[in-house]
Amino acid sequence: MKTYFTQKKIIKTDSIVYGLALGGGGTKGSYEIGVWEYLAEAKIPIGAVAGTSIGSVNGAMFATGQLYKAKEAWLSLDIGLLLKSVEQKEQKEKEDTTEASKKPNDWRPDFLKVFDKDMPSMIRQYFENGGIDMEPLKEFLATLIDETKLRSSRIGYTLSATDVTNFEPKYFNVAAIPEGQLLDHILASCSVPVFKLPEIDGIKYLDGGFHDNIPVGPLYEQGFKHIIAVDLSGLGINRSLKTKGVDLIHIKNSEHLGATFQFDKEQMKRNMRLGYLDAKKVFQELVGHVYFLTREVPKNPLLNPLTDEELVWLDNLLTLPQTRLVKADLAQSTLFRHLEKYRQDLGLDAEPGEVNFIFAALEITAEQLGIERLREYTLDELLQEALSAYDHLEQTDRKEETENWNWLWQTLKKKNVPKVLANSYLPEIVEKYTPDERESLFPLMSMPLPRYTITALFLLLMKKRKSA
Repeated sequence: MKTYFTQKKIIKTDSIVYGLALGGGGTKGSYEIGVWEYLAEAKIPIGAVAGTSIGSVNGAMFATGQLYKAKEAWLSLDIGLLLKSVEQKEQKEKEDTTEASKKPNDWRPDFLKVFDKDMPSMIRQYFENGGIDMEPLKEFLATLIDETKLRSSRIGYTLSATDVTNFEPKYFNVAAIPEGQLLDHILASCSVPVFKLPEIDGIKYLDGGFHDNIPVGPLYEQGFKHIIAVDLSGLGINRSLKTKGVDLIHIKNSEHLGATFQFDKEQMKRNMRLGYLDAKKVFQELVGHVYFLTREVPKNPLLNPLTDEELVWLDNLLTLPQTRLVKADLAQSTLFRHLEKYRQDLGLDAEPGEVNFIFAALEITAEQLGIERLREYTLDELLQEALSAYDHLEQTDRKEETENWNWLWQTLKKKNVPKVLANSYLPEIVEKYTPDERESLFPLMSMPLPRYTITALFLLLMKKRKSA
């Protein structure tokens, strides 16, 4: 049997103790909990953690081994935690409001109500009080972080903050922080400008992200040559991310983590799941360009490599008339270039110059059809999901739907309207077009719409193989 996946060298962890650098990014920090969950599951040894901003909070909990407590804390997090004084004031205003002022209905959509609660309240308190009071946050952190336990942990702990006086980075190791001042230093690391700047020993501090948002450097200075850096794509300067002499394992979010201050439990759950899967892929237990695929060899014969006959069929479908300006194989080369990055990330065992059309095209087809990505799949499972989604399209009467205003309204409300509308034509191309019509369509469609063309070709190939 052909070995589909190259045996990539899995990063060895049995003889290496890693440093862990946790980046800042506000509520995006829920992603770091998912990374932590993978590191714990894989039993990857961590000798020290360094964090900036929310990374300093997660890092303190990491060093004391409180994964379950950290997950609970994130899922209970609410904007009211930071705005206690504002909410109390708003409650009083609400109680003083006359019945007449209550009559008009609040017509604003839900997302505007959430925005109205979060950012304007924070901004109002900033201007009224010279910054948001960090005391409620400190009280919350006191319930999560045990200073005594942290100081006795076998895992070292460092945080970064920015000295406002000379705008220089300051790195504080827990051993050098005076007893009882740990939370003050963590708040200093987290002090984005909407907060009142915390002061320690007469020095005011800003968020550490203003100078070093992913503190790899201090871990290297402590002697760690192998460092895992968790990047939240947060605002800030990644000054020490490229520290020379470090064997860096860079874990970065593969999709958007939401806004910096987005107190949304569902988004946080998704971020945690993404962090787990991204970490597992970085450590090469999973493969895939977009999806998270196991290394299990597929059993479904529909996923067999292309035969010589099928290669000729594809060539005939994609060949353009040769001219001085256009090469006959322009369409094929365009599609194969697009497929190559997928093939590489799948770790496919291919002959030099060969592109394994099947697996790479399956990923693109699954994307085009909107298959959920935040779960682990075998290639067989991903194929089943994609074919089921296509069957749903095929069983839908597009003409009847487009005449239905309710369907049209539901379609227009979806995130990617062009993709939704384009997908509704896939059954027509695959099921109804004649071979001559396809030979006219595919070469022209391949250059402006390569992903859509690959999807149509893949579905057409599946149809051919089923009927063979």
